[in-house]
Amino acid sequence: QNPIVLSGVEFAKEMFISPNGKLYVCTDMNTEQNPTIYVLDANDYSTINSFSLGSFPDYLHWDPDIEETIVLPTVYYKAHFAYNSHDESVFISMAMQDLKLLPYNSQASTIHNIRDDSIPMPPPPGKILVVKDSLKNEINLTHYPGKIICPNMENGDTQSQYHGKAFIIGEEFYVYDYLAESPPDNESDLLIQHPDSLDSYYFINIVYNSFHDELFAVKKGFDEVCNENRSFNIWTINYNGSELNINLFNNGMTRDGQCGSVFYNQYDRKLYAYQKVDEEKLGNTEVKLLSFGPELDAPAWNEVDLGITTYFPDYDHTRDKAHFYYNNMTTPYISPTTNQIYVPNGGHSCVSKVPFTASESLLLNEDEQKWAWLSFPRLDRTLGDNIPVNFVIGGDNIVPQGYGNNSRIENLPLEEELIDYNEYDQIEGWEPTGGLSHIKSEFGYKLNLLYNPEPDQNWVLLSGEILNPTDTVYVHPNYENWEGYWLYKEQDIYDALGSVADDLDLIKHQDWTCVRGLPYGPEPNPETYWFCDNTVHNIKYGDMVILRSQRNDAFSFQWNSSWQGPGDENGTQAPDYYTYDEQADYTPMVIELDSADNPTEIGAFIGDTCIGANTVGDGDSCLTIRAYLQGNPGDSVVFEKYYGNKSTARQRINSYYVWDNEKQLNEKRTVRLGERKDRYFISFKKQKERIEEHGKLHFNIWPNPASTTLFYSLTLEKETSVNISVYNITGKLVAMSEHKGAHAGMLKGVIQLKDFSGNKLKPGIYLVKLATGDLLEIRKVIVN
Repeated sequence: QNPIVLSGVEFAKEMFISPNGKLYVCTDMNTEQNPTIYVLDANDYSTINSFSLGSFPDYLHWDPDIEETIVLPTVYYKAHFAYNSHDESVFISMAMQDLKLLPYNSQASTIHNIRDDSIPMPPPPGKILVVKDSLKNEINLTHYPGKIICPNMENGDTQSQYHGKAFIIGEEFYVYDYLAESPPDNESDLLIQHPDSLDSYYFINIVYNSFHDELFAVKKGFDEVCNENRSFNIWTINYNGSELNINLFNNGMTRDGQCGSVFYNQYDRKLYAYQKVDEEKLGNTEVKLLSFGPELDAPAWNEVDLGITTYFPDYDHTRDKAHFYYNNMTTPYISPTTNQIYVPNGGHSCVSKVPFTASESLLLNEDEQKWAWLSFPRLDRTLGDNIPVNFVIGGDNIVPQGYGNNSRIENLPLEEELIDYNEYDQIEGWEPTGGLSHIKSEFGYKLNLLYNPEPDQNWVLLSGEILNPTDTVYVHPNYENWEGYWLYKEQDIYDALGSVADDLDLIKHQDWTCVRGLPYGPEPNPETYWFCDNTVHNIKYGDMVILRSQRNDAFSFQWNSSWQGPGDENGTQAPDYYTYDEQADYTPMVIELDSADNPTEIGAFIGDTCIGANTVGDGDSCLTIRAYLQGNPGDSVVFEKYYGNKSTARQRINSYYVWDNEKQLNEKRTVRLGERKDRYFISFKKQKERIEEHGKLHFNIWPNPASTTLFYSLTLEKETSVNISVYNITGKLVAMSEHKGAHAGMLKGVIQLKDFSGNKLKPGIYLVKLATGDLLEIRKVIVN
């Protein structure tokens, strides 16, 4: 393809692509200049923003010959990146480039240092940057910063002990609290105070173990002579409440020799260390790849010889004498499809290929007796494509153990209406009592594990090979299709489906649901647009989603992988007042609200039992309740409104309007159990009020929230020009629907919620502005 041209800059060096589809490029990385960071759209490479950094602190050194402090010259800068899923920002640590003997620069770069002298030098200074579309924070450091890691990059769980923190290693150890009331603005806000006995927390690498929610770091041993007794050891970094604890792990797992890197393999849940040379740095022993399981009671290093010996080509770590901070890091590539680790050995050497046995963790729901909608992307396929249920979730494949009798896994076979299931018996294990004997990766399942006592969390451990990303999903008409999702990319469901969404009319996920077509508005068109109950409708690796097709024939598709990434993690707020128990399935009930009423939450009830609830946001004209109808005594579904701290009492709604699709009208009745419909459209409005309102209002838009399409109607008293525009919350024009010279009377139209490049508008709050010759009206709309 054509190159990306950035005019007026030079020395382009490190780059980073964030999961939300932005490309960050560091330019002017020569120390005679101030670095400039470009933020580009990774889809079309258009420039979103660029900004130049402030000057770096002077690189000072005491010269004993002249007994003065001098400024040492350096040549280049280098950078490390970490993505923060909390607010989609990027952390960057930037420092003077390491000085190394040519040509053995350990970091991949098109820029080489021109200095090769070995005079003792102090650690170079650096910066910590927080960047989104613009520079949000810039902190100068006097100590050399290296790798930066944000556990939220891999685990968005707000219950993680590291939630709100980013960690930076280097000549010192820093913690950046990005949820603090006041953002850190100087080095003292970040620096970890440490006892002198630890010789500071000088770590050469740090990794996050998502399965155990734990940070591991590696530190090298030093001596005065620096020609023998080289070693390294492993540390853990944990919080005891608010207090940071940094300790040796298992007596350090101390190992003689020099460490080229440590890394965590999420596909076998082990920590790895790359031992490049022996303790004397003479290349007398083979290079090794070491690993251990952190959860073992007595972990020990497992060794794999890589078949080569090597000398260490770089300067040594002589931190206390010459202040060299050089570490020839080895960055492996871990292939989940081949179950191989590819290790570049560096220098004039080769790439080693090391196999591993997969044992990949998939987090299930944490609450007792809560169903998990999931799929099994990775299976041991040595016996074929259909794997016995007991091979997948039996034995030690569920962590922790202890599930009891009547634990259950369900599946709905293709072109069937009756669910197959398999129940657990403490004596017999998982027996196909209900017809479910085998599991396939393409299908989705519902799993209910009964525990006593209830665990904090439970995992299913997957072994074998993952499904090919290009394999096919089959959709059959007129019934539910339980589909598995096996891409490692988490993304919005509409990005994952692509154009296939046009062939569907219902999408059900355990945490959200999307329904096509609402019978609301002046002239309803149920086949036109989608309504979702949550502003976030993401699908991730190992999820299951239920699809219903509006076509009359079966069809197939492949999951799409887009640049868009997951939607905003801050979705619709869960109800606080109403509580209910999740069951194996739910029925979505889409409710049109009375605009004159403003409750905080709405709950659905059968008798006195709440079967589902949702919050009402500002400006909502509709909401969806996922109603769990099974196993509740009673006949009809009624609703209740809760008004928060208002003095108004809770209000029961025993009569409402239900849309009859065959009759194409609203009937005043209640939803009754046993109707077996896959969705309901309900209205709390009186129908005569609906007609009167549309006659009075100058400007109506619906639905709200909306997903891809927005409808509008307005009444013009005379012929005039009409302009309808959509702005984001910052006031930037993002979409337009223009009518010129419109006649008097009712005007109706459609606004496609796409930007001027044809991309779907990102979830959020937008303003729709109507401008005529003598009228200006603004409506707020939520795009989900």
